[in-house]
Order: sequence, then C-alpha cells, then structure tokens
Amino acid sequence: MRFEGVEEPVVLQINLNEKQQTSVKPDVGAMSLLMMRDGEAYMAYIAKLYQDNNLAIPEIDLRNADRMAFLDMLGMAYIDQDVSRASIEELQEPATA
Repeated sequence: MRFEGVEEPVVLQINLNEKQQTSVKPDVGAMSLLMMRDGEAYMAYIAKLYQDNNLAIPEIDLRNADRMAFLDMLGMAYIDQDVSRASIEELQEPATA
C-alpha cells in the first residue's frame, strides 16, 4: 500500500520562476493512485475545488487521457529541481456559510 493512517488530500499552488516552469512535466505515473480508493478522495476534492470556483468539473478518462491532462486538469506534475518553500502555498477550501 502507498498509504497508511489517516490522510487527507491537499492542493498546493507553486509559483515557479520562468526558468523552472519550463522543467515541469506531467506526472502520468500518479494515474495509478487515482485508480485506488484513496484516489477517489483526491478526485472528489479536486471536483469540489472546481465547483466552488464556478468551473466545469474536469472529466478525464484516466486510462486514455492525454498526458498533459494530468498536469493541466489535475495538477499532477513533477520537477527534477529543488523548489523554494517560499514558492509553495497550500490552497484552502472557501468557508461555507
């Protein structure tokens, strides 16, 4: 198993400089995580973020999707460089009334 204990999905916003942005690649290997029960929680979290921001919820065929969909629609990416902590921000769900 890849997961143990209590875990919750988070969404990070990473603001890279222009040079680092060119090194970001889609993480299609993460697709296998989405096919597990824990991946369902991630997909539900992503869908809620889209919905809360009045965006169409992404529909993605995990087995046949273009590799850029994992980066563009689901934020699944990797970079083979150090990333400054100052460039990372955890996004929070909007407060509900």
